[in-house]
Amino acid sequence: MEKINCQPDVNTCNSLINCYGKNGDANEAHMRFKEMQETGLNSDVMTYSTLIECISKTSKVSFLNIVTYNILLDCLPKCAKTTEVLEFYVKLKQQRLTPDSITYVVLEQSESRNLKHNPIIGWE
Repeated sequence: MEKINCQPDVNTCNSLINCYGKNGDANEAHMRFKEMQETGLNSDVMTYSTLIECISKTSKVSFLNIVTYNILLDCLPKCAKTTEVLEFYVKLKQQRLTPDSITYVVLEQSESRNLKHNPIIGWE
């Protein structure tokens, strides 16, 4: 698009992120998101919802660390995806990441938003 002097807007970027996500390429979706930020485009709820959806469908994500997981865990309830909080917590543990105090604060805040977690797995 830049070759023809046409700058993408937030909807175009969201569509690209969504396409990469549906193709199972979370890393490329993340790169498009970073490019979006670098060009000064403001992301919206659709951007974050699409990224969360994309990340939740793949385990081949190279950019996740405890900080990223904490942000995702905090954003999920805000995007009406409270049921995914436990799923992401389990993924965090499966990737052998160590939850920190922020992780537990975010989980407790999610719990206080009426999130019902599985008492067998719990937050451990």
